[in-house]
Amino acid sequence: MTLPLRSENFNTKIQPSFIRSAQEHVVTLHCNETAKGKITIAERKKGIWSERTYPLSELPDAVNEYVGHADVYITQNRFYGRRRVVNLAQLDALYVDLDYYHAGITQEPAFVMEAALLKLDDAGLPKPSLVISSGRGLYLIWLHTSVPRQATPRWRLCQQILHNALKDLGADPKAQDAARVLRLVGTENSKSKTLVEALTPTGEVSDFDSLFDEIVPKARADISYMRFERAKRKKIESVRQPDEKTGFAKIENRLTAGVLWENR
Repeated sequence: MTLPLRSENFNTKIQPSFIRSAQEHVVTLHCNETAKGKITIAERKKGIWSERTYPLSELPDAVNEYVGHADVYITQNRFYGRRRVVNLAQLDALYVDLDYYHAGITQEPAFVMEAALLKLDDAGLPKPSLVISSGRGLYLIWLHTSVPRQATPRWRLCQQILHNALKDLGADPKAQDAARVLRLVGTENSKSKTLVEALTPTGEVSDFDSLFDEIVPKARADISYMRFERAKRKKIESVRQPDEKTGFAKIENRLTAGVLWENR
């Protein structure tokens, strides 16, 4: 089975259509012309968590194995090997996981979605490309062009700002890392006994740099970028100190604050 490629004509609307199946969900997230790396599909069955990693070429058959199952999750980004931030290959999407029931909100998902969109608009932030009902919450997803691991500091900054804007609606603080898995469309949430489904058509795939400029205030963006560049230049700082026995200066290598910031 051959899956079609996702459009990457950024800043333009792709043909609006709803994701109706797990296969279409995978295409939307991972099948584009510049895709690299592997994805992870996870499943919780009888309380036991399991994960399997798949190359992109195996995705159609892999997804078929999970159709009709409950509590199935998929990575939003891709990795070289296991699902770990250190193995990150490409970033493809920003996201916020709204556990609105934890915030005491009992309204229907469509109502919560409208409230979230209003909050984003009030904050001057872009609309998500896609909203998915997870059964007991909402996923807001901003699709963007694939960028390498080096863009992670800027990606994290965007995640933080989007999360903070929706904190009152139950944004999950744990769902900000690049290795996060979210539920797969077309599968069941066993707790709510409801289907995971898209609430909106798939919108635009944005150029990452343009999306970053929309989300991050310019002054803060400039500071963040300068810190990142400075950290790269100062990987190891050589510090001359006199040797207590010989009196000669010796070179001592130590990690700088910039390196620690970048590694963290």
